[in-house]
Amino acid sequence: MAKERKWSNLRGVLPEVEEELSDREQAIRKEVGERLAGVNEKGEPRAAKTMRELAQEYLGIKSESEFFEAEQRARDIKKEALERLVQDELKKVEEMSGQDTWRGEGILFSPKTSVIPVVKDRAALMKYLEDTKQTALLTLEYPRLKSLVVGKLEELVAMTPAERSEQTATLQNPIPGVEILLKRGVRPTET
Repeated sequence: MAKERKWSNLRGVLPEVEEELSDREQAIRKEVGERLAGVNEKGEPRAAKTMRELAQEYLGIKSESEFFEAEQRARDIKKEALERLVQDELKKVEEMSGQDTWRGEGILFSPKTSVIPVVKDRAALMKYLEDTKQTALLTLEYPRLKSLVVGKLEELVAMTPAERSEQTATLQNPIPGVEILLKRGVRPTET
């Protein structure tokens, strides 16, 4: 018998996430369908894979993506270094010619300035937003909302089945204005 997983007892009580049929979702469904049909990319028949084969393939793809992520990080570092060198060269160009841009090799370099806000006094910011009637800008970040929902669900799941049946409405809507959906997935763990 399969092990009971956290939140699995809520299936049927809470609705499940309905995936949009985006291009990505269609591609995933196509891949699943081809694997279930036992057909490879070329349309040739293939044998169904065992869990061991699926796990090996998954780990191979995971290794590939880790490799590409490491490559991307290296490219980002190189790009940042090049941007700093270009900034230095733009300063020299400006000192010599009075121009703060450089054009050549099919590219235009010009200086850019970004604004990065950092909240030092949250209470003062909150007061400012309330005073200027901008409280609609106050939002609850997703990780905090999720922890509130999970905490409330853990309280409800800890109840006995009889107590929980009396709380079905609360279970479906433990925090007013927040809809809760379940999404099934797999948690891979390397051993």
